[in-house]
Amino acid sequence: MISRAKTLTLPVEIGSLHEAQGFVRSQAGEMNVPESFLGNLELVVEELFVNIVNHARPVGRTEVEIRCELQASYDTSQEVFCLSVRDWGAPFNPLEQEVPSLETDLDDRPIGGLGIYLINQMTARCSYIREGDSNLFQAFVPVDNG
Repeated sequence: MISRAKTLTLPVEIGSLHEAQGFVRSQAGEMNVPESFLGNLELVVEELFVNIVNHARPVGRTEVEIRCELQASYDTSQEVFCLSVRDWGAPFNPLEQEVPSLETDLDDRPIGGLGIYLINQMTARCSYIREGDSNLFQAFVPVDNG
């Protein structure tokens, strides 16, 4: 089992998405993330990465940093896989966005908000912090220790 973190830095451009997803899938597999979560992680990376490309508009440092690591869970003895995505765009905490109404007709729903809702559904937990001039979003999934 790999216990150290690995980081990949990529340009903030849509052409980097496939490499970002491959990196996360590879690291998650090496760190014993259950196969059932790998597809979810790819969708999480896609949602976060595409939003950064389309909305963050970083000035100066035009890259995104993706970090994968194992961490001890804060509430159990089980390890968790932590996916961290950092960008240097304007401050934005997606976790503060209103949860979309899934009962409202699609034509009547405002655009946006569904991606972070899906990320929350596909992971054990998520967090956001603003560190200096960067946004750091983290998603956690349990690891199969057996």
